Amino acid sequence: MPADEPTRCPRCHRPFACRAATIHNCQCAAVPLTPAQRTYIAARYEGCLCADCLRALAETDREAS
Repeated sequence: MPADEPTRCPRCHRPFACRAATIHNCQCAAVPLTPAQRTYIAARYEGCLCADCLRALAETDREAS
């Protein structure tokens, strides 16, 4: 995926700019996820999720623990 490619989150369908080519500048880089959370997300969604959805999934996982 090219840098700053506009895309839609496969979870909430809102548009966001994916910066996978410069991952340290990407909105998702600021969301800490465990390896288990990353596996869960990868198994359920194709492509990148927006930071809001990543935060929501991380929080839901913490609440379930």
